[in-house]
Amino acid sequence: MPIVLSMKIKEKLQGKSPAISKSDIEECFANRCGTYLMDLREDHLSDPPTLWFVAENDRGAKIKVVFIQKGIDIYIRTAYVANPVELEIYARHANVTFTEKKL
Repeated sequence: MPIVLSMKIKEKLQGKSPAISKSDIEECFANRCGTYLMDLREDHLSDPPTLWFVAENDRGAKIKVVFIQKGIDIYIRTAYVANPVELEIYARHANVTFTEKKL
């Protein structure tokens, strides 16, 4: 599943604090243990649907990855360090447990 980042998204991710790289996103896909959740908020509805998950990169940062999938391609919409509310929502709906590490 090729991960696609447009130039606009690459710039957006580099502007995050901390910056998120394509490698971070690839590590999150590789380390993911829960399911994908669908973003059902009206202003985020899309075709194909917007999906998201939270996983740790190899350094232990818990990153929320938001994407759409077209065929085998994964188009990243955004990625950033997940906040406590997002961690709780994902843990509850994806039935996963996160360890308490400092980010």
